[in-house]
Amino acid sequence: MTKAIRHYLDWDSEVSLTDVFDSGAAKHYPHRIGQNLLYLSSVPHSNLGKLRTVLCLHALNDENGAALDITPEPFDLQGDIHEYGGKPFWVFGNAVLFVNRADRCLYRCYVFSQSMTPPERVSPIDVALRSPRCQSGDEQLPEPQHVAYGDVNLVNPNLAIAIAEIHSQETDEPTAIIVGIDLEHNDAPLIVLEYGADFYANLVLGSSGSDHRIAWVEWHHPNMPWDSNTFKTASLTTEQGECALKSVRSLPDIDSASYCQLVFGAQAQLFCVADFVTQSAQSSRNYWNVYQVDFSSLELEQLSAEQREFGYPHWQFGDCRLCVYLGRFVVGIAADPVADSLWIYDIETQEQRFMESKGTLQHLSINAQGLGAIIEMPVDGTPRIIVFSVMDDGHIETSAPNQEKTSVYQSAFSEQSKPQHKLPFEVSLAQHIEYSTSDNESAYAFYYPPANAKFDCRDAPPAIFMVHGGPTARAYGHFDLQKQFWTSNGFAVVDVNHRGSSGYGRLYRDALYGQWGELDCNDIVDAIDHLSERKLIDSRAVCIRGKSAGGYAVLRALTQHPDLFAAGASYYGIGDLATLAEITHKFEKHYTDRLLGEDYDSEQAQQVSSLYQTRSPITKLGGLKTPMAVFQGALDKVVPVKLAHDLVAALEAGGIDHQYYEYADEAHGFKNPKNNIAAWKAELAFYRSTLRSIMLN
Repeated sequence: MTKAIRHYLDWDSEVSLTDVFDSGAAKHYPHRIGQNLLYLSSVPHSNLGKLRTVLCLHALNDENGAALDITPEPFDLQGDIHEYGGKPFWVFGNAVLFVNRADRCLYRCYVFSQSMTPPERVSPIDVALRSPRCQSGDEQLPEPQHVAYGDVNLVNPNLAIAIAEIHSQETDEPTAIIVGIDLEHNDAPLIVLEYGADFYANLVLGSSGSDHRIAWVEWHHPNMPWDSNTFKTASLTTEQGECALKSVRSLPDIDSASYCQLVFGAQAQLFCVADFVTQSAQSSRNYWNVYQVDFSSLELEQLSAEQREFGYPHWQFGDCRLCVYLGRFVVGIAADPVADSLWIYDIETQEQRFMESKGTLQHLSINAQGLGAIIEMPVDGTPRIIVFSVMDDGHIETSAPNQEKTSVYQSAFSEQSKPQHKLPFEVSLAQHIEYSTSDNESAYAFYYPPANAKFDCRDAPPAIFMVHGGPTARAYGHFDLQKQFWTSNGFAVVDVNHRGSSGYGRLYRDALYGQWGELDCNDIVDAIDHLSERKLIDSRAVCIRGKSAGGYAVLRALTQHPDLFAAGASYYGIGDLATLAEITHKFEKHYTDRLLGEDYDSEQAQQVSSLYQTRSPITKLGGLKTPMAVFQGALDKVVPVKLAHDLVAALEAGGIDHQYYEYADEAHGFKNPKNNIAAWKAELAFYRSTLRSIMLN
């Protein structure tokens, strides 16, 4: 079909916002239970307009069967530990434990080949704590108002251990602990096993005979977990219904190591992923690589030595990227900037293999029978679950649920990941670009050209520059329907991985420290110059959008470079860094200090010389020329609504063209599809009306 020549601003999109925000189709954290596939998804709540997160069970041998919701109303699975939460369920054989959002309690059900048991509550509603360590003076822990759970591990049918976060009226911030949970008596006090660190994560359990081994990471302010954390091990004793830790030890502090992805093998071998401070970008220590930990000596043996990332910054709990089968085969996700691979390492032969994909791999799981599942997000099609089997010789056979059986032997995942059906629109494929920065370094981005099966245009297109959150996060090049919405509407999309982004090694990740609001914005500007010179974007029609820390980059870029951008959109962005530091949540309380290079002090931060002032966009609004759209959730605790109110007040006082949208039922990251659709409609209309006078006159 011949395409009609029409200006980009007049393209009719082939992608609807209803499709973009139909998150009920999304599937997360797949697990195999026999011939069943268990995963997390969303379904409409009986209250119109809201979604409920549920566990779905799909029979792999039933090609026409629908997935069964095994957590029916009123259950809604969501945890809020460290505010960002993460995976809210855990699978142990045919037992499943999960967190219910309404009462924050743990529930358990059992899944069998043809049936499942109704969920039953196994943790207390009125939480009390019990521990000999908590009986005296200064060591008294606060009385819990409620508890958030993460990293639940099943010791035996009557006992679990977990990371917990105590929320109490006695303290301004939650208190982190490791607890034992009596599953037989659902109103029994939680048993305090360990406390004292500011944060705990990645709690794992292994057994060696009658001895239970556990390991975890912990860290203290002002560190974030990807800066430096402590790897600890202990033995767990269980006698007469009691449990306690003994022989608690720490790995030596090595070059500010960042440990993650802890996992035990079948013979209680312990593995992890780690990176270290190094001066060499080519060193494997600059990347999160895989190590085996000797439980007795606590020495590390490096298994992988790749310039790829086997780890990821710990923002949320539960994204598994490392598994062990038969105590012999270590299977992990190895990420480079463009695509991920499945890595298989044979401990006995020390041989390794890579199964390459052409997209992003996520949420790896392998059970004791070697049955695995993983999410693959290809570059040219919608995400799908790949199920596979790890054979006794370490080879992998892959297939996909409800697909023609493939029985592929040692084959690339990409051969199994063709879209089930041809997508009803033209897909814009990501192009990974590296470009030189003004200070003679390199930065990276993904460029998506406009794409529409009905229309074409010969001119350079308008561009939307996207800035990821964190800022210690990253942009990916896999298929994303949200980006396709913009490219189908006639925009080029540029997703920037500025310095400070993950995925390019620790030196690149740490480069933003002390330079937040400077290097990231400079990298965006240099990307604009690079793409403009190549005629891939119209430099007159550059828009910028971002969320959270990405919203800060939007505001900072607009105030630093008032003549460069045609329009900007900030979703729950940070306008005032001092206010953020004063009122943000515990997890990120000192994050801004290191990003800026100045420890927060409430009095000093109000001085005009403070970086909290000089790098706050709200202090620079006098020079702002760019029209802005601001979007905010009233329930946001990470970037509280006061920041948006202060920003809008300054925009109004300065007579700056802007639009403000506030959503009463949204927190950090909009969840309600109705709100997202309304926000994006407003944003698209805002861009088009602003750009029309620039591009068509």
